[in-house]
Amino acid sequence: GAVVVLAIDEQDRAVCLSQYRHAAGRRFVELPAGVIDSDEEPLEVGRRELREEAGLEAGEWTHLLSAYSSPGYSAEQIHYYLARDLREVGRGDFVLTHEEADMQVFRVPYADLLDAVLSGAVRDAPVALAVLAARVRGVAPTGAAPE
Repeated sequence: GAVVVLAIDEQDRAVCLSQYRHAAGRRFVELPAGVIDSDEEPLEVGRRELREEAGLEAGEWTHLLSAYSSPGYSAEQIHYYLARDLREVGRGDFVLTHEEADMQVFRVPYADLLDAVLSGAVRDAPVALAVLAARVRGVAPTGAAPE
């Protein structure tokens, strides 16, 4: 399985990544995420990926949902978390390599990310699931309501 982290800072901005994905031949707006090793708990993977990919730790974690990514051909289950109370900690000794070497980290107001998901400007399915689940569960910033 895997873990996806929707990290939202004190200014209600989501921590996003811009990363090139060869299979689709383009860059995508994504969230910190990673694969679960056989002996890891999903929450610990979320903590690790947030630190390695964005240089952050979170003081508050909320499980949003878990879902199979495509049960017709894969048993992969993705666990989605909301992370709040963020603090900069750096990546430690983790070095970005391969696809991650060109990864860019940026922050965008949650309301803008929600609008981008709803308009189709952001099409990464894990981003959409995390953003929409946070909104439906009432744990995301309220901001402007979708029309």
